[in-house]
Amino acid sequence: MEDALSSGAVPTYDELMDFAESRAGVLPDSYRDETIYELTAELIGHLHACRAKLPRGETQANPAGWLDVHDAGWRERLPIHLPEDVAACNRLFNNLLTVEPRARGGGIGLKRYLYRMSSGDWKQGFVALADGQLAFDALASFSEGRFRAYFSGSAGRLMSREFAQLYRSETEKNGSFTVTSQSIGRVGLVGPVPFSEAIAVSLLRDGTPIPAVCWPGGSPRVSKCVVLRPTEREDRLELLATGSVRSTLQFLFVLTSKDSTVSGHEGGGVSRIWNDDASALWQIEGMALVETKAGERYRVQSAADISDDRRLEFEQLFLPDLIFEDTSLVAVEAPLKFRKFDRHGGTGANGSTRILKSGRATDGRDEVSGVVTVQWQDDEGFIIDRARLLVLPRNFGLRGQIDNRGAQVEWHDLPGWRVDALDVDGAVTAMTERSTHGWLCPWAGTRNGYQRIQLTDPDGLSVKARLHLTAKQTVLLDATGKIRSDQPEMSLSELRGSLLLTNRAVLVDLDLRRAGANRALISRKIEGETPMVRFVDLAQSLLGLSSERGPSVFLLDDSQRTICSIRRPQEQPTIINDRVNFANAPTDGEITVVRSLRRPDEEHVLGEDHQLSLRLPVGIPGPLLVYRRKGDAVTTRPVVTNGAQDAVSEEPADAIAHAALIEDEATRRHAYHALLKEAACDAAAGSTISRIVRTIHSLRGLSPRAMDLTRELPQFPSLLCRLLLAANGERVDSIIALERDLPFLWMAQPVSAWQDAALAEWERAKGDLAQFYDAPEAQTQATTVMMERISFLVERTQWFAGIRAVLGFDGALSGGLRQLAQDHVRLHMDQSDPIATTLIKQAEHAGLPEDIAGLNYGHYATLVAPVVLAALAVGRIEWSPSLAAGLRNAIDIDQNYVTSAFPHCLKHIRS
Repeated sequence: MEDALSSGAVPTYDELMDFAESRAGVLPDSYRDETIYELTAELIGHLHACRAKLPRGETQANPAGWLDVHDAGWRERLPIHLPEDVAACNRLFNNLLTVEPRARGGGIGLKRYLYRMSSGDWKQGFVALADGQLAFDALASFSEGRFRAYFSGSAGRLMSREFAQLYRSETEKNGSFTVTSQSIGRVGLVGPVPFSEAIAVSLLRDGTPIPAVCWPGGSPRVSKCVVLRPTEREDRLELLATGSVRSTLQFLFVLTSKDSTVSGHEGGGVSRIWNDDASALWQIEGMALVETKAGERYRVQSAADISDDRRLEFEQLFLPDLIFEDTSLVAVEAPLKFRKFDRHGGTGANGSTRILKSGRATDGRDEVSGVVTVQWQDDEGFIIDRARLLVLPRNFGLRGQIDNRGAQVEWHDLPGWRVDALDVDGAVTAMTERSTHGWLCPWAGTRNGYQRIQLTDPDGLSVKARLHLTAKQTVLLDATGKIRSDQPEMSLSELRGSLLLTNRAVLVDLDLRRAGANRALISRKIEGETPMVRFVDLAQSLLGLSSERGPSVFLLDDSQRTICSIRRPQEQPTIINDRVNFANAPTDGEITVVRSLRRPDEEHVLGEDHQLSLRLPVGIPGPLLVYRRKGDAVTTRPVVTNGAQDAVSEEPADAIAHAALIEDEATRRHAYHALLKEAACDAAAGSTISRIVRTIHSLRGLSPRAMDLTRELPQFPSLLCRLLLAANGERVDSIIALERDLPFLWMAQPVSAWQDAALAEWERAKGDLAQFYDAPEAQTQATTVMMERISFLVERTQWFAGIRAVLGFDGALSGGLRQLAQDHVRLHMDQSDPIATTLIKQAEHAGLPEDIAGLNYGHYATLVAPVVLAALAVGRIEWSPSLAAGLRNAIDIDQNYVTSAFPHCLKHIRS
């Protein structure tokens, strides 16, 4: 309810129902019921209406008390009975009625989208919601602490860093616990990831992996008739349902196989808006019939009087280590159980169901096993929902391991089944050491440490799958599945899909070398399977410490053996006769893009095919930056070119464009320095500030070091601070992320820089508002604008509460330093990540607050990190490479503590 009320806009009933269902994963099974969803949706609607009546001053005071006086009977109008004299009820109402709209997406769940690429093709993806409480039984056997969440599978290869941190806390009730998730930045759309793939999440605690879990709402959605609804964006459609559907929405969209037919029915209109070799996307207004090549029929209706989402529900098995190559298959446990779900009819819905085995109906639901199809039809023969299932024996087990001999697979409780190894072509391959319940086969080098296998059920029906392998020793597998014992040099993007497998706990070092005086080292404990993307942020932070060209991070095991080295991408295209030439063809999903340094905030797709040579565009004036990207990762070094010889000619539009045209590097850098220095505190430089913010937001994985404009930013602290103050909600995350690539930290920026930046932005706002108000009112309005920006940044970053006080704005600090420090110690009882002792010495020199000094900060050294950051901000100590490495390490260990404690420590240092 809090998540729904914090969304800002008043949702419709259908939106509330969808909202409730999408978050049902946090509820016990017994609470996942339509009547509870409906009750909650109705209650939220009433509370929205109550909140709309409140005067502005009462929304943060005692709204329940105000309503008691001015809107008698409001409690009785609620759809539940809560007595007035219960204080807990008043606290509940006041908490819900004072919920503020959140600066970032709230709630737990997952939304699947079809999104349009720049080429016009539509791809499947998702957006994960990761702020709130959730239920993960996998954490039941663990003590209190923090867990890092990473996507696995296809999503893990696209999302290069952790997306959330989970905190497990005990409750007062014996044996029960809560898990709270906090998102890391703004996750955004992740794709392409097929709807048929479960969105699995790997959790790591102190370097130790936990068996993957399915993110709430991330179960596979499989159908030959996928129904989507429009969103506020023309290039994005949200998955609504599968199978036959009725909806009150004016338009619906249907994704089918290309060979299916879609036709209007009873006056309904259909139009095909896109197709490729496999799929077709249709827009529907009114009623339409969908018929597959196999003769299955579905009925989809928009603009209906009521919405009716009917579907089959199964108790799906979550098998993160077993991926079926037939993505339409859903694994379930014997005996087969399912229910017919109808939003309006409950579980007693009309129609008939059939269980098909090899195309023939079977009645033995309890005895059925292997590959079957379950079909729900209405009385007119239209398929309401359909599912292909793999029914597996209860308590079955299947596991694989890898070592120098090859892949070893073992199984149990699979009577009558056969398991075979497959080669890269899908044929059964030779196996050695075969026994009744296992075999060994040579390693064929498949991606991500999977062995291809074939499962054959007792009736002779076979399915192909990939079985995940664990390690018997420390093994590095690259994204192609090759065992790398040659100490390879890898780019940050090549870490995606690569795995480090260990058979024991190992302390690995990330050692920054070739970085001049900025050499630094960070250690991490790992065990089991560790996605190499786990090291992307750390490696990026270390590389960001160096101003040298070509630094490397060496990954070493506990015997100081080099596992690999990590560098920024080194492959670089060449430009010959107006053609861009690459040594290697692009991989799947990799595109070539170009960016004009005159307009650095605009990126243009040059090509998405597999050509090695592409022509420079004539419609974009040079100089140009040319490179390849895949998702949010840049996969090659950018190259600068003057542009095509016959490119359009245009006069430089602003100072940024003028500086870009200077060919001599020293002169060009001098011009950029002058430009940035002027923009730092000049209220009239608003257009330059906006252009730089847009440029940073458009980087999407391109290192800010690639352009002079952004590479020089750390030399101008006031300008950096001004960029953050000027960024709107969409772009603030991109500005915050600069500290990963450039040698600075936001919390270490001088307080004087924040004061200068705030004054410049206030003057800018006052000048803009002077066009509409007289001078005194413009000044008042400008102050209001700054207060809103600062409030947003406080909510978004936590640490900005300290800067708010520096700037002279009122606001209470959240929590107390003692409680924050004690919570950090409690959550890190098993901490084994060493912190540089330099931090402890500098914190003691600066002066430790009593709330930290009384704790064992020698062992829990992350405790002192916010003290050091505060001392840097006020100039009490000086910035150094060793401090920078230690601080980045501490932030990686517990970002929540460091950012929450910083305002308290800044207040202490300044007192």
